[in-house]
Amino acid sequence: MFNIKNFIAIGMLVCLFPCGSAYAQDTHKPVAFQGHLVALEDFDGSMDAKSVWVRIKAGGGIKLDKRTPDFGVTQSTFWFSIPVRALQLDREKEWVLEVAFPRLQDVQFFEMSEVGEVNQHFHVTVNTPLSERPIYGRNYLFPVNSQNEIERVLVRVQSTVPMQVPLILQTRSDSEKARIHRDFALGIYFGLAVIMVLYNLTIFGFTRET
Repeated sequence: MFNIKNFIAIGMLVCLFPCGSAYAQDTHKPVAFQGHLVALEDFDGSMDAKSVWVRIKAGGGIKLDKRTPDFGVTQSTFWFSIPVRALQLDREKEWVLEVAFPRLQDVQFFEMSEVGEVNQHFHVTVNTPLSERPIYGRNYLFPVNSQNEIERVLVRVQSTVPMQVPLILQTRSDSEKARIHRDFALGIYFGLAVIMVLYNLTIFGFTRET
């Protein structure tokens, strides 16, 4: 009976986390910018935001059809372009761009005007304290200006871990709600894991004494 209980508990833990994550993602639908997203590889990391903007405006880069670009392990720096103006975001709302892979080592965010000038720039690394980030959070979160003067945003990513860059654009309120649901799911998952460990230790203690 003890082994069956353990098997059931492990099965619950395995199933719970994906379900909780899916709930957090499905409850708040992000903006779909597939087809608008462009990636540009910077082989030696020497390009700046202005030169990237010029190349992308001239048709450079690769158009991506998925929200989570994956280039595997690479020494190259990658730039990602999202044409904010073309997405016609509601100007009455606050918007947030989330790079949902906290293991990426270096992420920079640029808001570009229609003439290629940088209106706003944030630079966050994996070692940047949460309190010093543009928006408090475990993932990389950046405020997006939806006003007309912003033509597109550029995201520069450099890392030694696999270059997986999940990009999520949604309202500030939806971003906060999704984070709360995600943290709640993680809390349940790890809480059950701790309970299971304590339960097994208690059973071990009693069986050892007898």
